[in-house]
Amino acid sequence: MRTSPSPRPGADDDQARRFLAAVVRIVARQAARRHGVDAADDLVQLVAQQFWARRAHYMASYTPERFANVALRSRAEEHRRTERIQRGQGARLTVGADGLRRPGREVVALERYETAGGPLPDPDLDVADRVADVAAVRAALDRLPLRSRRLVLLVDGWGLTVGEAAERVGLSRAYANRELTRIRAELRQALSAA
Repeated sequence: MRTSPSPRPGADDDQARRFLAAVVRIVARQAARRHGVDAADDLVQLVAQQFWARRAHYMASYTPERFANVALRSRAEEHRRTERIQRGQGARLTVGADGLRRPGREVVALERYETAGGPLPDPDLDVADRVADVAAVRAALDRLPLRSRRLVLLVDGWGLTVGEAAERVGLSRAYANRELTRIRAELRQALSAA
């Protein structure tokens, strides 16, 4: 019976740390080469978290090289999908003149302009047009059958791949591609008619 609240690291923990160190080296090198330096740090963290949660299982089933390749492939797809969703929601990061990454859109309070004594920014005159466009798209989506509506929202709204969305709604990938092309054409037509 162990009485100490925090057990000392044993041989298994040392092996897990060595395994993880090898995985991190491989993932960092491959992720930087394939996905860029900015994404590499995120991918290393994701793979390390995945490994540490089930380290005994992964050490018994994989070599460090094999685990690094398999985990990097799945975490990179997950990371790409997350970035795609964020870009779709306006969270795109841009590199400024100083080299730092910032959100592409900056929300500035009106008081900031008033206290600076400068001219107020031009008002956005096409807000009514955009509201009408949203209403037209929503009406066009409401006219679609439920499965078609789910398909377009999974791909264009949530950022899933066509194959993943097709599987969720029970369609083949080829049919889902054709369906998406048709739906997008209908939405474009609804916008041009509005």
